[in-house]
Amino acid sequence: GQNFLIGEMIRKYVEKVLERDAKLTPFRYIESEKKIKNLFPLADKSEIQLKGFIDRVDALDRVLRIVDYKTGNGKLVFDSVDGLFDKEAKDRPKAVMQVFLYAWMYRQLPVYNGMPIQPAIYFLRTLFQGTFDPVVLYKAHGKGEKVDSFEEFASDFEDGLRRCLEEIFNPDLPFTQTETGKACAYCTFRGLCGK
Repeated sequence: GQNFLIGEMIRKYVEKVLERDAKLTPFRYIESEKKIKNLFPLADKSEIQLKGFIDRVDALDRVLRIVDYKTGNGKLVFDSVDGLFDKEAKDRPKAVMQVFLYAWMYRQLPVYNGMPIQPAIYFLRTLFQGTFDPVVLYKAHGKGEKVDSFEEFASDFEDGLRRCLEEIFNPDLPFTQTETGKACAYCTFRGLCGK
């Protein structure tokens, strides 16, 4: 019985995704589960290996969409690129950070054709709402504007990523525990740090 219920739930989600995608036609599916990895250079000439899996890539009209699926809740809206890297923020839009990272990494691939990249996040819990729209929103001047091209954020994102990675890999900076207690709930190392 439980397997049947899970199967029915998956079927309903798939049908709703297809229904939502039908409204975007015509579009060209490019690939799913795209494994990507890049070396990210730091100021000291060291390189950090970044890797991930992009859930879906498609081409709509004149944009390339990088789509990430999320089973939980989250935010599609961000206020600034710097805010994506703010480790003190309690309600940081982590899903936006992730899809921006995928967009940045995809731009480095030899297959990238220079089309504007539109980051999109399918929060499955919001699929059934009439207002569903997966496009990331930049909250500039009090209202949310769709991010139709990651390009306008790419340079600032790369700078923020570099600062973040240089801080993480700086041997002169001691490790400190996060102030955000919610982050500890799913951490593999919570037993070690005692938080």
